[in-house]
Amino acid sequence: MNKQTNPKPLAKDLPCIFSCLFEKYKQKGLRKCETKESQTWRHANGSKAASRLSLFYGFFPELSPLENSLASYSICESHYNQIITTDKLYNSLLEQDNEHDDDMKIDDAQINSGFNFNYFLKCLYYFIKYC
Repeated sequence: MNKQTNPKPLAKDLPCIFSCLFEKYKQKGLRKCETKESQTWRHANGSKAASRLSLFYGFFPELSPLENSLASYSICESHYNQIITTDKLYNSLLEQDNEHDDDMKIDDAQINSGFNFNYFLKCLYYFIKYC
């Protein structure tokens, strides 16, 4: 019996792994999907792409569960250039994360003054926004 194998789908026929994330994360700098006619779609499970994608799991938690199914996704030109080949978005996200951490710090005056309602509201706001 002749064993048939399923050919690997073309990257252009697979959805970009970031296609459903743009609306949620555009304010953080994620670009919209785009691939020009002359450009190339890439498979999300390529070694370089898979390695770089893992850096973004903490920033885009929706990516993490897809780690074992990267073969079902592609990366459009726009996201390949933004995520895989450069560090600009990654560094920007790190900066944004550090700014968030700085906003959450309290000083000795706040600790010594007892309950700080404004600080409590700020913490609650960030909890709701980021958790």
